[in-house]
Amino acid sequence: MSTFQKHQIVFVRRAFDWHGNTGIELYTEKNDEAVFAETFRIGRAEIRQFLANPETVMYRIVPPMTEKEFASINHEVRSWQSGLV
Repeated sequence: MSTFQKHQIVFVRRAFDWHGNTGIELYTEKNDEAVFAETFRIGRAEIRQFLANPETVMYRIVPPMTEKEFASINHEVRSWQSGLV
């Protein structure tokens, strides 16, 4: 087994918050855990709480969230919210 196979992969990207400002989003390979924070340092501390072995993490930087993706997510949330009312 290679060294890479022993590591948990956490993806890191710049993303928009609910107000349109940006922060750092970290999420696991299987998308079962995710955190959003103002800085990488804060986000890293938060995501480590959810990992089976936080000492074997490999961080992978991915492209930032686009404005189109942000608009799509907001549309989905608003649609879901209107269905609750």
